[in-house]
Amino acid sequence: MLYDDDICEIYRKVNSQFQLAIKNLTKNELTKTAVNESALSDVIPGWRENDLDFGAYKNDWFAALFVDMRDSTGRANRYGAKYTFLTMYAYLPAMIEVANFYGGKVTDIAGDGLMVLWRNVYGAEHDAVMCGLDMLRVKDAVTNEILKQNKLKGIEIGVGVSSGEVVVTKIGFSKSVYDVKAFGDCINEASKLSNGYDEVHVSNSIKTEWPTSIYRGISLYQCDEYCVIKRQE
Repeated sequence: MLYDDDICEIYRKVNSQFQLAIKNLTKNELTKTAVNESALSDVIPGWRENDLDFGAYKNDWFAALFVDMRDSTGRANRYGAKYTFLTMYAYLPAMIEVANFYGGKVTDIAGDGLMVLWRNVYGAEHDAVMCGLDMLRVKDAVTNEILKQNKLKGIEIGVGVSSGEVVVTKIGFSKSVYDVKAFGDCINEASKLSNGYDEVHVSNSIKTEWPTSIYRGISLYQCDEYCVIKRQE
């Protein structure tokens, strides 16, 4: 679990990037220093491009988490591109820091959505759920606090968590345009389950591994089509 000191450190890091984004925005230019230059390619946990041939695949197992911002399209339409640019700098780096804390690998940034994977190790599903719960905490304590201090509207997010078998492959038309990707029902399911408002929705595969009673102040609630894991107030 993230402690207060951990959240303060995340705030410091994210606010530093946010202030740099503001500085570059006022200059009306986006300099190279304003973005992370590391590519997402070749970061599927446990796999590298040299392990795979084009057209081949390997079986594996992952816990998957997807976090997505609510009403991002409407927000962009209402406030414009520059407002959206600043919002992303308060939001995505904060979520990435939480994923890093729990040992998850960010494998994709799709607009305002973030996919994180944990390979088949003991505790992977637990780490994914705890990561989601702390993403909600950090969204309030870091992202929305930074936005509020800069007179910008706060955000809401949804988190989906699933687990299961996947296939890992290297896909592309040539060696100049390719990526190492993981495909599986759990990845699709995590994305679909991220439709909540400041909640962590989990799949049946996670539900069966989670204690039915309150566990370390965290409990599971069964809804009609999904389960919600919440931290007790």
